[in-house]
Amino acid sequence: MKNIFKDIFFSFIALSFVVFSSGLNTSKLIAKAQEADNQEIVSNEELPKDTVEQLVQPPVVELVKPYSEWCSVLLGAVSYAKDQGHYSNLADINNDEVVDLSDWTWVSEMYGSGNDASCYSQFMPEAPIFTCYDYKEIGWCQGLLQGVKDSLGSQSNDYNYNERFDLNSDGAINLTDTVLAVQLVDKNDQAKCYEEHFVPPFSSCIEAPKPYAPWCSALLGIVSQAANSGVYSDVADINNDESVNLSDVVLATQMQDTADDAHCYQQFEDPQGQFHFTCENYTSVGWCQGLVQGVKDSTGSKVGDSNYNDIYDINNDGVINLTDVVLVAQLDGQNDQAACYAHYQPPMPQCPAPVVAVCGNGEVETGEVCDDGNTNTEICGDNEVNNGTFCNATCTTTLTLAETCDAGTEGSSSCTPQCTVINPTPPQPGPSGGGGGGGGGGVILPPNAYSSSIAPLCQQTTINWQTSNDSITWLVYGTDQSYGQEVKESVYKVSHSVVLTGLLPGTTYYYQIKTQGSNGLVKADALNGSFTTPTAQQCASGIIPEVLGTKEEACRFVKPNDGIAQIDKDIMNVFDFPNGALIRSVCDPNMSIYVLVSGKKFHIPNWQYLYDHYFGQRIFNVQDIAVYQYPDITGNVLGVKIYPNGTLLRGKNKRVYIIENSHKRYISSLAELKKYAGQQIIDVSDSVLGEY
Repeated sequence: MKNIFKDIFFSFIALSFVVFSSGLNTSKLIAKAQEADNQEIVSNEELPKDTVEQLVQPPVVELVKPYSEWCSVLLGAVSYAKDQGHYSNLADINNDEVVDLSDWTWVSEMYGSGNDASCYSQFMPEAPIFTCYDYKEIGWCQGLLQGVKDSLGSQSNDYNYNERFDLNSDGAINLTDTVLAVQLVDKNDQAKCYEEHFVPPFSSCIEAPKPYAPWCSALLGIVSQAANSGVYSDVADINNDESVNLSDVVLATQMQDTADDAHCYQQFEDPQGQFHFTCENYTSVGWCQGLVQGVKDSTGSKVGDSNYNDIYDINNDGVINLTDVVLVAQLDGQNDQAACYAHYQPPMPQCPAPVVAVCGNGEVETGEVCDDGNTNTEICGDNEVNNGTFCNATCTTTLTLAETCDAGTEGSSSCTPQCTVINPTPPQPGPSGGGGGGGGGGVILPPNAYSSSIAPLCQQTTINWQTSNDSITWLVYGTDQSYGQEVKESVYKVSHSVVLTGLLPGTTYYYQIKTQGSNGLVKADALNGSFTTPTAQQCASGIIPEVLGTKEEACRFVKPNDGIAQIDKDIMNVFDFPNGALIRSVCDPNMSIYVLVSGKKFHIPNWQYLYDHYFGQRIFNVQDIAVYQYPDITGNVLGVKIYPNGTLLRGKNKRVYIIENSHKRYISSLAELKKYAGQQIIDVSDSVLGEY
């Protein structure tokens, strides 16, 4: 009998060495372990009767230490964290935000005393000390191996037997379980160890597979693209409010989460067989972005899988994998919506490839407003006196110019930057002109500053900006917002530039631009900003990062009526408007409309509000600066709920709410809040929150 146990002991040593040091076939390892385990089974016929009686007598066992299931697991987990540097709250016994020898000493004392309740309380003080976000940081596999080691040789009903460590569920914990535990440790698949051996008592962290809805994937990509780009399409306008914004993205996300594929498909084709696009406007739909989302949601699938759809099998090889991800990224980069649309046929109808317009060929083609065969830029500030009607260089709008002079963008002593001859006595800037049934009549304001651009270089940094009227400006700057240094101009003009020298490398500087009109009015914080100078290493390497300035005033975007945004000609240089005026920036892709109230602007929340209060009133299409110069109004106006569905609001308690069906809903988790990344959170009073 002693020889049998001796053989088992040396078999365990040999198997352990093989497991840790060789790549022996695991099935052969398990077979050898089972063979070693079975050597204990001896036929009664092979032994004398007295020997058999001795064997069936229970041996006298001297307990070295009390047995504790959870102390074994905890010791293995803490040892893993200490040795491998994998921090977890579980292993940090003394709560000092580090796992080291002191934690191992603490758990060793509990392990030695067999204090199972104390050890289990480390896992479950009140609620589990871990979550499904961080449970994989815990050494569950190492805990299993320690438990198998402490239970080795036990069988069902033994005091030190625990089915958690009986990995092959054969009623005995032996060498086979040791080999299986070592394999789990070697793979370090903590999720597998947790799910298969520690659930219960803990809850599973396996997420239920998300239902697959291929048309919802396409719709979510299309709606997200439209909301970001401002390019309208009926397909993306889920709530039919003639605009595509966050509300539509939220609706598309909800439909995808519920896998409402039939409802999603109806955004493309209604039950009556009418498509929500035509062959004249189908390229305004973000088909490429729909493919991107669809490939993302189908990656790893093959023909026959529930989440496979041949629309997203870009190379038609029966599997959606990294190759399709690369191909769809190329299509998305080219933004060739016609090429992407071909992947949706059928069921989408065939449409001819769009004719590509060529600006400058003298023919007005699809997408062009004009084409006079001239792609030169005919504008005020080009140093040429232009008179007449011209098509701009991108064939998107016509220009009517009547210049009396042109001395470039900054003008001269005899010519203004607006290309008008300066009289002997320079005019005093006052309130901007009216015109157009509502312009003018506003209060006199100091000049504003806008459209700054920054060029930080190793030896100097240049800052350029514009002002709304002829102005003296000066710039204060420094390494914090107390500034401390100043550069001042002495000439009234609208285009301004300063060069800053002697700056420290790799340093962030803050600046503030002040303006003073010839009427004496001063705006002390007309424009604020910051920039960071290149590091010494960047200067030494000659690689300087490019810094982009603000967007240009000239802009174009597609409206729901496929029109072109233009500043109203009769208010081209008007910046001040009376209270009650409705203004809209032509550079705002959301086409936000504001009403002026007591020198501030209030955002019209929706079309119904506009219709109810301002029906028949003109909306002025103005430059960005004319909108930005008015501070915002927030709160309740005219006793109505002013924030539309999809708005994020934050009260004094710093909780963030989303407006849904005209009621607020608390966003209770960071994971949900991340869905609205990039959206503005509006701070409001508790009384405003109370209205929802």
